[in-house]
Amino acid sequence: MMNFLTRLRNRAADPDSDERSGLDAWLGLGALLVLALLGVMFLVSSFGDHGEQARSLEAEARDDLAHGRYAEARIVAMRLVQTGELAQSACVLEAKALQGLGRFREAAHLLTGVAPDDHPGYAPAHVARAVGLFAQQQPEPADKQVDLALLADPSNQDALELAARIADGKKDWKTTLARIDGIHLENRPDLMLLKARALQFSGIEAGALQWAAKAETALRALHGLDRDSTERVQYSIAMSLTLQHKFDTAVDGLVKNTHAPQARQVIGGVYFAWSQYLKSVPGLDQSRVLELLQKGLEFCPDNQDLLTAFLNECDSSTPDDESRRQMMARVLGGGGVPTSFLHYYLGAQDWKHGNAEAARSHFEMACKINPGFQAVTNNLAMAIAALSDDPKDLNRALAMMEPLVKQEPGNPYFLDTRGHVLARLGRLDAAVRDLETALPGIRDKGDTHAKLAEVYEKLAMHDLATQHRQASIAVAAAK
Repeated sequence: MMNFLTRLRNRAADPDSDERSGLDAWLGLGALLVLALLGVMFLVSSFGDHGEQARSLEAEARDDLAHGRYAEARIVAMRLVQTGELAQSACVLEAKALQGLGRFREAAHLLTGVAPDDHPGYAPAHVARAVGLFAQQQPEPADKQVDLALLADPSNQDALELAARIADGKKDWKTTLARIDGIHLENRPDLMLLKARALQFSGIEAGALQWAAKAETALRALHGLDRDSTERVQYSIAMSLTLQHKFDTAVDGLVKNTHAPQARQVIGGVYFAWSQYLKSVPGLDQSRVLELLQKGLEFCPDNQDLLTAFLNECDSSTPDDESRRQMMARVLGGGGVPTSFLHYYLGAQDWKHGNAEAARSHFEMACKINPGFQAVTNNLAMAIAALSDDPKDLNRALAMMEPLVKQEPGNPYFLDTRGHVLARLGRLDAAVRDLETALPGIRDKGDTHAKLAEVYEKLAMHDLATQHRQASIAVAAAK
């Protein structure tokens, strides 16, 4: 998302325009790279009936922005203000120049006059404010600015596109499709792919195939591109082929360029999508799933979707623990992120077999190798809560969980783990809130019922303690 927003922040734009240029808009491998390869939006000016000098200055500012000349673009925008023409457009152009210079506060202050926080103002200015807020990693106020832009002008193409991409990032396919339906898709293969992706995840297979084919045709028609743009078109074509289930063709079109890290990521993504497609369609050769995942890891060993799917597939398809461990050590034992997944798996197995100390050791190693791996962080915190009475250890576990809960406040497993940690720290009321909130959403409820029984007993709420103790016993008896 941030790559897309950085490009969006730096683009040249006439804020009154609703046209788009297709040559610089690309979409990468959606399901795997999420928004990392999403296209750049370029606005093409549609001049109104304004003075010749104002039109000339507006075009000059736009050109400066397009070429990254932000200081020059700001000066030209300020000259445009002095003409008394296109005042709102000049404000947005100057703000975009300030954003390009990294002066976000000044840009926000300038835009507030035409894009207030409490009611709709000038739609392009709200969009510019949203872009600046996203660049500063403030998604909630940015979302509000997009909403205000659409209230100000429900047909504003930039606001609709940004809203569609935000919804795509949240996997809100219904909203993604609703926003895209208001956008002119001619010469926009990136948005055609976005629509195809949303349709596929909505279960509308025929529509997904249709729009992926349209995107492929539009992408193959592009000519006269520089090398970087040509490579990005190739990645987008690979995505369109993947959405059409032409996986082997997608891989064949990329293997000549495997020196590029981005190409290897896309190939890994294609193999992941291929493996999941085989799993989802009855009657297809399920024995190939593990093979495809291994091939994907050969190209992109750090792809966490591939790694997680590989672990799950090994768990279900290999005949015994020793065979499973040997296969995992062979595929994942080369160091780096893959090895963190090996430790994660071994820790989970030790935990399942009641060896909490060994599990903690593996989780510690996995977390050290790959500190951004959420599942490892969650499991390590749970292992600490199960093993340690040391307040220093437990506060470390709590500090590990707070960012995860903040990122995904509705994730029941993160809440459950934090609840266990809080209970060990003696913060009983907070523990109850987390554990009760988590309980409906977790699969194995026995441990959580048992922990709630323990906490309610300490709170002298004996009836509730009895209820949860009985529920815990019932879960254990049903296994």
